[in-house]
Amino acid sequence: TLDEEYLAILPKTSGVYEILTPDEVADLRSQPGIRPLLQVVKLLSPPLGAGAELVAHYRERLRQEGRLLAGMVGDPSFPVYQGRGDEPIAHLILNFIAGTPLNVIVGNPGLVSKIGFSAPHGRLPWSFIYFAVSKMTRAVVRLHERCRVVHRDLKPENMILVPLATAGEAFFEVVILDLGLAKELVRDAEDLPDLTAVFGTAGATPRYCAPEQLTGRDVSEQTDTFALGRMLYEMSEGSGVLPDSVNAGELLQLARRPLPDCTHPDLHPTLRVWVQDLWREMTSFDPAKRPLLPEALRRLKHCEAM
Repeated sequence: TLDEEYLAILPKTSGVYEILTPDEVADLRSQPGIRPLLQVVKLLSPPLGAGAELVAHYRERLRQEGRLLAGMVGDPSFPVYQGRGDEPIAHLILNFIAGTPLNVIVGNPGLVSKIGFSAPHGRLPWSFIYFAVSKMTRAVVRLHERCRVVHRDLKPENMILVPLATAGEAFFEVVILDLGLAKELVRDAEDLPDLTAVFGTAGATPRYCAPEQLTGRDVSEQTDTFALGRMLYEMSEGSGVLPDSVNAGELLQLARRPLPDCTHPDLHPTLRVWVQDLWREMTSFDPAKRPLLPEALRRLKHCEAM
């Protein structure tokens, strides 16, 4: 359901879906045997007072997200998009995802009990970290391979953990959101937007940005490796361990320093060294020194045991 201000700018129908007022939804739910399917409408919503150039940027982000989601159809790690991916759009209609953002779980480790894990040390258990990071990494690898793009905005807020109804090895699925900043792997550096000029409006989240994003240089698969390496570190060591600065110069200076040691209590000291070496290489200042994600997955496998 949508407020009147949005109903005024949306078409009455979008594909096979009809936009309903709250009264119409109430009437539908009152009919026996009717169970409405929950959907999310993602609107074109540039900042108040935005100029034509920024509005066009937001419109392109929305169009690109629809195109990429259409390309990932059938993949459980990406939202279901109700469209073809090539239509001119001012909104997206996506299946509602009933899950919890990873940043909420990182800040409240006890929540993992709802998906079959326990957090006796007040930190996320390593079994959960291993499972979640493996899931996220495999999903990003599929995005790279199927759509030939770099996500560029990987962060815990864009990772939704969805509990699975069936019992078995998989306790949850990870759904990756917000493909609007994704960038094709074959683009010249001058085509890249200056993210440092749009932080807080249309840019990526600074503390997960690789140095090449902060300086407007070429991005590659290793750009996403950097973000996943920082998330691995944050999940292991707790929320608040990464800087919140939005100053590009300060972030670049911090990125030159290796991340601290692993102190996770679930891991044997030898495995802690393996883990900290992995996240340090994944977040190397030089993208050429970062492992590609399939290699990072292979090395993470060595750290599965507790």
